[in-house]
Amino acid sequence: MTNTPLSDLITRYTSSKRDEDRARLYATFVEAQVGVTIVDPPDDVPIDQPVDSSGMGMAIHELPNGLQVLRACADPEVFVERYDPTVNARLNGRALVEMAAKLGPECGGVLLASAASKHSVLIPRERFAAVLSPGHSPRKPWWKLW
Repeated sequence: MTNTPLSDLITRYTSSKRDEDRARLYATFVEAQVGVTIVDPPDDVPIDQPVDSSGMGMAIHELPNGLQVLRACADPEVFVERYDPTVNARLNGRALVEMAAKLGPECGGVLLASAASKHSVLIPRERFAAVLSPGHSPRKPWWKLW
């Protein structure tokens, strides 16, 4: 068993671009703990404990194309060790998407970075409802019989 299960799904989806892989990534993401960097973290919350998103401030990052997103990392323990020690909190994926949705249209999505490779997956605002709805399965193209 790997120590980067969510990151492995990111790798699978970025290489295949298949709807089934995206659906599996989203389903796993909303239940997973992801790493985030919060502004002015509360002093009484240990770094290894998940946090409640209420009253928390997160920086909005601007991508090269101008899209503003919330950044998160998959498999935070490994991500911090390999890439970014400034990640200072863990948050449930569902709570992160709900937080991004509340920010309004200026937040264009959630950028989820892999701990296993230098890949990221953008979960655009338009897909928030699909990510949050339980049992969501992507529609197959009309021409695909299996």
